[in-house]
Amino acid sequence: LMIDDGWHEFSANKTFLENSLHKLADSGLYIIEDIIVNAENLRKFQDLLRALPVQSVIVKLPSNMNHIDNCLVLIRKASGDAPSDRTCGGLKAAERGSTVA
Repeated sequence: LMIDDGWHEFSANKTFLENSLHKLADSGLYIIEDIIVNAENLRKFQDLLRALPVQSVIVKLPSNMNHIDNCLVLIRKASGDAPSDRTCGGLKAAERGSTVA
């Protein structure tokens, strides 16, 4: 399990992911938390995740108090036998980098 709870900016999350994903076990889960909830930022994450060999889902966590950075990104390394529905640890998304409300 790897959790990115660092600086809550896309560039920092991207750099950490790109430089540590190779250390994630094949059965491991990589989590980026406190993703800023706006269309531009979510699009950047979706584009990044589509370009990497991973299964992923962006999860918007419902909250009446936090509307700014209440998303998680859940990531697993893609395997050759990965299901086409892009499951990520039991969570389903239509495609890599999909956002689930």
